Amino acid sequence: MPLDGAAFARWESRFGVYAEGKTPCELVPARLLPDGSAVATGGARVPFVHDERKVETVETEAGALDRSVLVVMVQVRLETAAVYTHDGETWTVQACDPDRMGGVAWRYRAELVSHVR
Repeated sequence: MPLDGAAFARWESRFGVYAEGKTPCELVPARLLPDGSAVATGGARVPFVHDERKVETVETEAGALDRSVLVVMVQVRLETAAVYTHDGETWTVQACDPDRMGGVAWRYRAELVSHVR
């Protein structure tokens, strides 16, 4: 039995607003300064639904490196390599892809990587 894509999209939209809550988490657009710190650019904040936060180990020429990854669901596509701040940390968008279900687009699933402090 096929899903009603339009009805599902309305349900997803209502659920997304509910999941964001009365005070949604937000990504604040920022730019990096030469010293590696970040400053807010004054752009529109991006509300998100928190999906997960994890630590990944990646192999580099210098050996293993642990990095923090924040996975969120957002209503708009985030540009790869865009910089945001959230919860006192600076994050760079690594990937942002649409989720689909019932033949319609859900929110975008974005993965952001934390900058070393």
